[in-house]
Amino acid sequence: MRVFKGNITSETVEDGAVTIVRISNPEKRNALEPDSYWSIGDAVNEADANPATRCVIVTGDDAAFCSGMDLTVFISGEEEISAGNFTAIEHMVNAITRASVPVVAATEGAVAGIGASLACACDLIVAGQKTFITLPFGRIGLMPDGGAVATLAASIGRHRTMQLVLRHERIPAADAVAWGLFTEVADNALDRALEYAREFRFSPRRALADAKRAVNRASLAQLPLSLAEEARAQTALVHSAEHKEGVKAFLERREVTF
Repeated sequence: MRVFKGNITSETVEDGAVTIVRISNPEKRNALEPDSYWSIGDAVNEADANPATRCVIVTGDDAAFCSGMDLTVFISGEEEISAGNFTAIEHMVNAITRASVPVVAATEGAVAGIGASLACACDLIVAGQKTFITLPFGRIGLMPDGGAVATLAASIGRHRTMQLVLRHERIPAADAVAWGLFTEVADNALDRALEYAREFRFSPRRALADAKRAVNRASLAQLPLSLAEEARAQTALVHSAEHKEGVKAFLERREVTF
């Protein structure tokens, strides 16, 4: 097992054919830190560079996939976050979408905020019975980032994307499957994702890579532009009074006042 910064680990299983990239921050329901984005991207790139790899699985634990970003980091360094965070997020998203092997999200519990962006960047999303997805960025005065607008619109269309990003609804796994966002609901998401990975071994790696590239070329052509626009707009929002109030209200567990 390799340990990366930002509570990220990677482990090779299935005779070296599968790499499991795991978010390991259970005290905060697997919230991501700034270093986590770089580490996820690095772990995916490292696995993809190995010709033995046939699949990468991104997962959390039995309680949560990812609850979003660790908001406590906003208290101690907004300048650093606004300057470097979006480059790190872009690194993570590009590593997943450009990988030559399938990248599968195995999700249990919360798939929230930037954790939802991470899952949506993956090629397939397998959900546990208690999985839900939500993008409550607006409640802390921000917009969705991590390419979520582009990946969501490509998967579920404009109006359902609006429903998620404007109303901040919590969508249960079964509904997300019906929408075409999650692939399926399983009793154990990681076990089912490993079954997918075994199936991929029956197709040549090059054929899978070309198929993935073709789908993404057709559906995610606007992803680079979307990432750039997110970085521009989100940088301004991070420094807004509304964002400061949103984070403070969240940490104080009180109603926000905008």
